[in-house]
Amino acid sequence: MKRIDDYTVETVSKKGGKPLVTTRSVVSKDGKPLTTTQKGTNAKGEKVNNIIVYDKQQPIPDESLSEGKLFGGPHGKNR
Repeated sequence: MKRIDDYTVETVSKKGGKPLVTTRSVVSKDGKPLTTTQKGTNAKGEKVNNIIVYDKQQPIPDESLSEGKLFGGPHGKNR
């Protein structure tokens, strides 16, 4: 992993020492969206060109987890 600047890191995936896919992740200056781009060729020789955007969300309150509110009932089980 190589740090490009305060907001950007880059990694190169290799197979047999040969570079395949370069992945660059950039977090915005406000710290909310994270954009990851992947370019290169996968292990099967297919071209890779992906853009993935993650948006930071509010944390889940601890009481929601302990009361099973996220998954429909006590202990997080759907019934």
